[in-house]
Amino acid sequence: MAADGRVAGLPTEFQPRRIRIAFTARQMELYGRAVRNAAHAGFLSDVLDAKAVQDAVPLAGDGVFGGHHYRFGGHANPHRTVQGYAWAMADRGGRLMQNTEVLGFDQAAAE
Repeated sequence: MAADGRVAGLPTEFQPRRIRIAFTARQMELYGRAVRNAAHAGFLSDVLDAKAVQDAVPLAGDGVFGGHHYRFGGHANPHRTVQGYAWAMADRGGRLMQNTEVLGFDQAAAE
C-alpha cells in the first residue's frame, strides 16, 4: 500500500490516525494495553474522556466511557483494499480463483 493509502493506484479509503472508543471501563483498560505497548516503540496517543470522544465522534452516542486517539497507523476499508490487490494482480496477468483451496505458490521473476 502506498503512503497515500492506494493499492496499484486505486483508493482504499485509508484514514490516518483513529479514535478507538471504549464503552466500558474494561474496554478502556484493554485498549490502554495497546497504547502502552505502542508507546514503548515511540508511537504517540492520547487518552480521551467521554466528552472528548463525543466531541470528536458525535455519532458515538451517549454510552461512551472514553477512548484513545492513536496518532499512528490508520485504517483502510478492507473490502476496497482486497479489491485493489485483486485488480492489480489481474492487471499483471494473475488469475483470481474464488472458493478454491490453496495448495501452494509458484514464484517466477517478472519479465
